[in-house]
Amino acid sequence: VTRPGFVDIGALIENGEQFLAARHMAYSIKLFDKNNTLIATKEGTGSLEPSERMLIFEANIPIEKRTPGLVVVEPLAGDWTKKDPNPLSIKVLRAEPFLEADPPHIEVDLKNEASVAYQNIEASVILLSGDEALGVTRTVIDRMAIGESKSLNLTWPQPIPHVTGAQVLIRQGR
Repeated sequence: VTRPGFVDIGALIENGEQFLAARHMAYSIKLFDKNNTLIATKEGTGSLEPSERMLIFEANIPIEKRTPGLVVVEPLAGDWTKKDPNPLSIKVLRAEPFLEADPPHIEVDLKNEASVAYQNIEASVILLSGDEALGVTRTVIDRMAIGESKSLNLTWPQPIPHVTGAQVLIRQGR
């Protein structure tokens, strides 16, 4: 819950296809309470490269005074085409959480190790307790030149207890 009556939802999806990409992929997020009564629905779109992992992040979904008990993410449609994989050559040099700070944040250092510049890079962080995601955040880097390093400071609005690890995802935005 980000503020009373609203939640942020993050879902990690993975394209298990090595040579197929979805240029346009629609999805639906449904929130149910503990009695399996639908609280809210949010639809969105994205794209997914071959073998890519992507964080779907939807912020400020209204839930009024109800408490979510189950979240379901459903793919609705996709425009799939054959494509050779072309992973980004951006290395995560450091990801250091400062979750007791005010505001809680994580500092991430990245380096473009490719022989090309990149534009519109999405950097997402998932805070974990075992396999459970406790918090997510995302930012967009406008440009990374060849050999360039960037330092990011990603924040959360309130403390997130019981974090045992963090996962950083880097992908080309569309």
